[in-house]
Formats: sequence, C-alpha cells, structure tokens
Amino acid sequence: MVLSRYNRIHRGVNWQPHTVTTGEIVQIFLTGPTTMVCQTRVFVFFLALFVGACATPEYQQARSQCEGEGLHLYPLVHQPQVFRRSRVVEVPDGSTICETQSVQNKEKRTEMSSVRSVCRPGMKPVTEYYDETVMVDVNRGARDAHVDQCAGKLCLQRYGNIKCKV
Repeated sequence: MVLSRYNRIHRGVNWQPHTVTTGEIVQIFLTGPTTMVCQTRVFVFFLALFVGACATPEYQQARSQCEGEGLHLYPLVHQPQVFRRSRVVEVPDGSTICETQSVQNKEKRTEMSSVRSVCRPGMKPVTEYYDETVMVDVNRGARDAHVDQCAGKLCLQRYGNIKCKV
C-alpha cells in the first residue's frame, strides 16, 4: 500500500510533521484525473468566501435567521467519501553523495589531521498518490442553497432587493 511506503520513508530519523500551506491544499485539489471538476470546486469555494465577506450586515442577519430552518429541513448527515490526494516524497535515486571532512587530532601535541568521508544516498522528489477517506456533510450544498434563497426572500421583503442593500 502507498501509505505504508510513505510511513517508512517519512517516519524515519529525520521525519518531522509540517504545517500544510494554502498552496499545498490547492495542489491537492488540482491533481488527478478530475482536475477540471476540482478547479471548479476551488473557484466556487473562493467565490463563496469572497461574496460572504462582502455581504452586508443586514444580509448576514437575514441569513442567520434562515439557518435554523435550513438545519431542520436538511440536517447534518456525515458520510465517508474517498478523495484522491497527492504528496511529494523523497525516494532514493540510486546515487551516492559523499562529502569529505577534515578531522583534527584530539591531542594538541601534533598538528596531524585525518580525512573522513561521509556518504549518504541521493534522493529525488516523487509525487505519490493515495486515497483518503474524509467525513463529508452530504446535505451541506442543499442546506446552503436553501439558506441563500430564504435570505434573499427576506431581503426582498425588507429592503426591496435580494442583497439587503440599504
């Protein structure tokens, strides 16, 4: 299995956990055979984030009033879904990298030194694909659509437009 190979390579002496960056998250979504679908999902996510940040306080209030009804109609239903992910791992490339170091004699009486070679295997980065099971709320899309529609109706009734602009 791919994951066990990853653990062998990356859980050795020098293995350290790291924080995932935004670029790595986007790279996860943009790899694999369904790249166009994933790019669309990332675009929609950032578009929703942008639109939500620009919403008026009145729209946010209308949306919060509709969230209870949305949760009642479309309750939280978490189901496991498998996603294809990728990561970059270091694997031996068959080469050997040696460094020569000069070692001073521990006794100060003589100025003789010895030379020591330290060799390590050469490594190369390789993209590795694996499947990851993630718990996903299957009703989230329908619930968000209902809440947006409900908030738009409230804004239309109160302010005459669907964005609650005063």
